[in-house]
Amino acid sequence: MFDLTLSMLVMRVLAALIIIGVHGFALAAAAKLLGDGQAGDRLSVSPFGHVDLLGLLAFLLFGFGWILPVPMNFKRIRGGVWAVPLVLVAGLAPVLLIAALAVYLLPWASVSFSYSTAPMVVAFLGILARLSIGFVLLNLLPVPPFSLGQLLVACREDWRESAKRFHFAFAIIALLLGYAVQPWIAGAVDAVAHTFFGDISLLSRAR
Repeated sequence: MFDLTLSMLVMRVLAALIIIGVHGFALAAAAKLLGDGQAGDRLSVSPFGHVDLLGLLAFLLFGFGWILPVPMNFKRIRGGVWAVPLVLVAGLAPVLLIAALAVYLLPWASVSFSYSTAPMVVAFLGILARLSIGFVLLNLLPVPPFSLGQLLVACREDWRESAKRFHFAFAIIALLLGYAVQPWIAGAVDAVAHTFFGDISLLSRAR
């Protein structure tokens, strides 16, 4: 689980930052389009306004993670709590597109770069795809700090305040959960990748 080389860690950090930036921007943009613009400072694909350090650590260790909660209030959003699925899909769909693009580029990268460079590019694309899929799967869990949990918390003011107070505790629990279910996550990522993308032999090298 923890036999990661330095190059693997660097590639995981880079891949995680891409995912974090895209997901955070997509959530903030969805909220603004639906009437809640309070997360205006999060309307950027730069990951540094979205990154949660424990969430980034989870990416490095377990292959999934989470972002800082995007401020939103579903009383201001058109559709109210019924808009939760729409905002969630708007936030996670771009991450799935990242996975699809990475998988699509894998065969091309394996033959388009030099003998010394191709393995690194293929490894990075594989890591990007695997982390993207793992991120989507875990952020469907309806508990903080995962995205669906954060969106449900945003539906009520008392829940939002409690989530702010206990964010660190939720994050620690999520790390422990990641340690316990990491083998399941890896298997689930393979299953999803095989279902949607077919041959994942190149992707499997990025475990």
